[in-house]
Amino acid sequence: MALIDWRRELSLGIPSIDEQHQGLIVLVNRIEEEISGGTTRVSCLGSFFFELIRTTQQHFAHEEALFARTGYHCTAAHGANHSLLLRQLWGSRQAFDVGQRTLSVRLMVFLGGWLTSHIEGADQRYAAFMRGELPSHSAGRRLDAVGVASDMALPVLCGGSVLVA
Repeated sequence: MALIDWRRELSLGIPSIDEQHQGLIVLVNRIEEEISGGTTRVSCLGSFFFELIRTTQQHFAHEEALFARTGYHCTAAHGANHSLLLRQLWGSRQAFDVGQRTLSVRLMVFLGGWLTSHIEGADQRYAAFMRGELPSHSAGRRLDAVGVASDMALPVLCGGSVLVA
Protein backbone atom coordinates (compact mmCIF):
# COMPACT_ATOMS: atom_id res chain seq x y z
CA MET A 1 0.00 0.00 0.00
CA ALA A 2 1.15 3.51 -0.69
CA LEU A 3 0.98 5.93 2.19
CA ILE A 4 -0.56 9.35 1.61
CA ASP A 5 1.98 12.13 1.44
CA TRP A 6 0.93 15.58 2.67
CA ARG A 7 1.90 17.87 -0.18
CA ARG A 8 1.60 21.58 -0.72
CA GLU A 9 -1.06 20.83 -3.36
CA LEU A 10 -3.27 19.42 -0.61
CA SER A 11 -3.10 22.63 1.41
CA LEU A 12 -6.22 24.78 1.22
CA GLY A 13 -4.65 27.72 2.97
CA ILE A 14 -7.34 27.42 5.66
CA PRO A 15 -5.29 26.51 8.76
CA SER A 16 -7.99 24.72 10.77
CA ILE A 17 -8.98 22.52 7.82
CA ASP A 18 -5.38 21.90 6.74
CA GLU A 19 -4.47 20.79 10.27
CA GLN A 20 -7.44 18.41 10.38
CA HIS A 21 -6.61 17.02 6.93
CA GLN A 22 -3.06 16.32 8.10
CA GLY A 23 -4.45 14.51 11.16
CA LEU A 24 -6.71 12.37 8.98
CA ILE A 25 -3.78 11.51 6.73
CA VAL A 26 -1.73 10.48 9.77
CA LEU A 27 -4.57 8.17 10.92
CA VAL A 28 -5.08 6.58 7.50
CA ASN A 29 -1.33 6.07 7.15
CA ARG A 30 -1.10 4.56 10.63
CA ILE A 31 -3.87 2.07 9.89
CA GLU A 32 -2.21 1.19 6.56
CA GLU A 33 1.10 0.62 8.34
CA GLU A 34 -0.58 -1.58 10.95
CA ILE A 35 -2.31 -3.66 8.28
CA SER A 36 0.91 -3.98 6.27
CA GLY A 37 2.85 -5.05 9.37
CA GLY A 38 0.46 -7.93 9.92
CA THR A 39 1.08 -8.08 13.68
CA THR A 40 -1.63 -5.73 14.91
CA ARG A 41 -4.05 -7.09 17.47
CA VAL A 42 -7.69 -6.97 16.44
CA SER A 43 -8.53 -4.66 19.35
CA CYS A 44 -5.86 -2.16 18.25
CA LEU A 45 -7.05 -2.18 14.66
CA GLY A 46 -10.64 -1.63 15.81
CA SER A 47 -9.51 1.28 17.99
CA PHE A 48 -7.59 2.90 15.14
CA PHE A 49 -10.58 2.53 12.83
CA PHE A 50 -12.98 3.97 15.41
CA GLU A 51 -10.61 6.93 15.89
CA LEU A 52 -10.59 7.49 12.12
CA ILE A 53 -14.40 7.58 12.05
CA ARG A 54 -14.62 9.90 15.07
CA THR A 55 -11.99 12.27 13.66
CA THR A 56 -13.66 12.24 10.23
CA GLN A 57 -17.05 13.09 11.77
CA GLN A 58 -15.53 15.98 13.71
CA HIS A 59 -13.72 17.26 10.63
CA PHE A 60 -16.83 17.14 8.46
CA ALA A 61 -18.85 18.93 11.14
CA HIS A 62 -16.17 21.65 11.27
CA GLU A 63 -16.17 22.09 7.48
CA GLU A 64 -19.96 22.18 7.32
CA ALA A 65 -20.10 24.79 10.10
CA LEU A 66 -17.70 26.93 8.04
CA PHE A 67 -19.91 26.43 4.97
CA ALA A 68 -22.92 27.69 6.92
CA ARG A 69 -21.04 30.71 8.29
CA THR A 70 -19.72 31.70 4.88
CA GLY A 71 -22.81 31.02 2.76
CA TYR A 72 -21.06 28.45 0.57
CA HIS A 73 -23.24 27.70 -2.47
CA CYS A 74 -22.08 24.06 -2.82
CA THR A 75 -22.91 23.05 0.74
CA ALA A 76 -25.53 20.45 -0.23
CA ALA A 77 -23.31 18.59 -2.72
CA HIS A 78 -20.24 18.76 -0.50
CA GLY A 79 -22.21 17.65 2.56
CA ALA A 80 -23.74 14.78 0.60
CA ASN A 81 -20.21 13.53 -0.16
CA HIS A 82 -19.41 13.68 3.53
CA SER A 83 -22.56 11.72 4.40
CA LEU A 84 -21.82 9.02 1.83
CA LEU A 85 -18.31 8.48 3.13
CA LEU A 86 -19.46 8.35 6.76
CA ARG A 87 -22.12 5.76 5.89
CA GLN A 88 -19.48 3.66 4.18
CA LEU A 89 -17.09 3.99 7.13
CA TRP A 90 -19.80 3.02 9.63
CA GLY A 91 -20.81 0.07 7.44
CA SER A 92 -17.21 -1.11 7.38
CA ARG A 93 -16.96 -0.65 11.13
CA GLN A 94 -20.12 -2.69 11.69
CA ALA A 95 -18.77 -5.48 9.50
CA PHE A 96 -15.58 -5.40 11.57
CA ASP A 97 -17.60 -5.59 14.80
CA VAL A 98 -19.65 -8.61 13.71
CA GLY A 99 -16.74 -10.78 12.80
CA GLN A 100 -15.04 -9.50 9.68
CA ARG A 101 -11.98 -8.86 11.81
CA THR A 102 -9.63 -7.47 9.24
CA LEU A 103 -9.63 -4.18 7.45
CA SER A 104 -8.82 -4.90 3.88
CA VAL A 105 -6.07 -3.33 1.85
CA ARG A 106 -8.81 -2.46 -0.65
CA LEU A 107 -10.68 -0.37 1.94
CA MET A 108 -7.55 1.51 2.98
CA VAL A 109 -6.55 2.19 -0.62
CA PHE A 110 -10.06 3.48 -1.24
CA LEU A 111 -9.95 5.74 1.85
CA GLY A 112 -6.56 7.16 0.93
CA GLY A 113 -7.70 7.81 -2.63
CA TRP A 114 -11.01 9.31 -1.50
CA LEU A 115 -9.33 11.62 1.00
CA THR A 116 -6.75 12.86 -1.49
CA SER A 117 -9.24 13.38 -4.33
CA HIS A 118 -11.78 15.06 -2.01
CA ILE A 119 -9.16 17.52 -0.75
CA GLU A 120 -7.88 18.18 -4.28
CA GLY A 121 -11.40 18.61 -5.66
CA ALA A 122 -14.35 19.59 -3.46
CA ASP A 123 -12.28 21.09 -0.64
CA GLN A 124 -10.13 23.11 -3.03
CA ARG A 125 -13.33 24.50 -4.59
CA TYR A 126 -14.40 25.69 -1.15
CA ALA A 127 -11.01 27.39 -0.70
CA ALA A 128 -11.47 29.07 -4.10
CA PHE A 129 -14.93 30.23 -3.00
CA MET A 130 -13.43 31.73 0.15
CA ARG A 131 -10.83 33.60 -1.91
CA GLY A 132 -13.62 35.07 -4.07
CA GLU A 133 -12.60 33.13 -7.18
CA LEU A 134 -16.05 31.67 -7.86
CA PRO A 135 -18.79 33.69 -9.58
CA SER A 136 -21.26 33.18 -6.75
CA HIS A 137 -18.88 34.36 -4.04
CA SER A 138 -21.09 37.37 -3.39
CA ALA A 139 -23.30 35.03 -1.32
CA GLY A 140 -20.36 34.21 0.93
CA ARG A 141 -18.01 36.05 3.22
CA ARG A 142 -14.38 36.86 2.60
CA LEU A 143 -11.58 34.84 4.19
CA ASP A 144 -10.49 37.77 6.31
CA ALA A 145 -14.05 38.13 7.65
CA VAL A 146 -13.85 34.64 9.18
CA GLY A 147 -10.18 34.80 10.16
CA VAL A 148 -8.76 32.57 7.41
CA ALA A 149 -5.74 33.06 5.17
CA SER A 150 -5.18 31.54 1.74
CA ASP A 151 -2.59 31.60 -1.04
CA MET A 152 -3.72 28.98 -3.59
CA ALA A 153 -5.50 29.37 -6.94
CA LEU A 154 -8.00 26.67 -7.96
CA PRO A 155 -10.85 25.65 -10.29
CA VAL A 156 -14.35 27.07 -10.19
CA LEU A 157 -17.02 24.34 -10.39
CA CYS A 158 -19.29 22.74 -7.77
CA GLY A 159 -19.06 19.00 -7.47
CA GLY A 160 -17.36 16.42 -5.40
CA SER A 161 -15.71 13.09 -5.06
CA VAL A 162 -17.59 9.99 -6.08
CA LEU A 163 -17.69 7.08 -3.69
CA VAL A 164 -17.00 3.67 -5.13
CA ALA A 165 -17.53 0.50 -3.13
